[in-house]
Amino acid sequence: MNIGLSAAQSPAIKLLMLGQLQQALSIYGTAPATVESLKAIPLHRPKDLTPILYISALPLSMAKSCHRPATDIATELAAHLQGKTPANASDAGQLEIAVAAIPPGWLHFQLTEPSLANWLQFLTQLPVLGELPPPQSPPQLSLEPASLWPAQYASARCCSLLRLAHREGLLALAQPHWHAIAPAPFPWLDTGAGTGTLRLAHPAERRLISQLVTALDTCETPADCLKQATALSQAFENFHSACRIWGEVKTESPKLAQARLGLILATVSVLRLLLSRLGLPAPDEI
Repeated sequence: MNIGLSAAQSPAIKLLMLGQLQQALSIYGTAPATVESLKAIPLHRPKDLTPILYISALPLSMAKSCHRPATDIATELAAHLQGKTPANASDAGQLEIAVAAIPPGWLHFQLTEPSLANWLQFLTQLPVLGELPPPQSPPQLSLEPASLWPAQYASARCCSLLRLAHREGLLALAQPHWHAIAPAPFPWLDTGAGTGTLRLAHPAERRLISQLVTALDTCETPADCLKQATALSQAFENFHSACRIWGEVKTESPKLAQARLGLILATVSVLRLLLSRLGLPAPDEI
């Protein structure tokens, strides 16, 4: 299954896949009464950090109303979704998702490593400094200053690291909103052995990527946004403590250093999005 990111209204992977599942229901003519909206379609992520996997029980929920075995429905949906993948599915700006029907009637969706790289690159191109529009309405949530500090501090720390990397020539940032113009794209993938796997293999890196996915998938309410912004700031701090950028990494593994900087840029983009939905500033320095 292939999803184009360039026209996506949201970077949330779950929402993108729910849209594909909803479209796939057209092969049955009329969708079952139990599936009336995107939120009604069952889809969840296991807690494992890697790979980025989603599981749907949609065929099981459809079996009774369709009077057919769930395994048959799962097989048909998987074949339909896989058949939508074009020849250029691995191109930049695309999410290629492997779809599998698993007995007794589950659907598994797994992002390939190149697709995860494309998604991270997409996040680095989201509005970062000063471009986010104000929320349409103020959130109905009582916010204590102490609860906001971790996310706001993490945002400022990310920006500080990006400015330092710009000064040291590890990446080039364009004013006035500090979008990365080089490297383009970031060297996410280690293609030396022909495997096309993410360079970001450290557990702290994978936890941060997983938290980015979770944050965008679940930020529906102000309370969700605050919870996810706090969790994302903690994942960033763990990553920053465990994964070096300067010193030997910069000298001996500059592409790894740049990939880590790309992850920082993706993180600050999502942090600022979450804080914006709370009607709050995300400072670029403290």
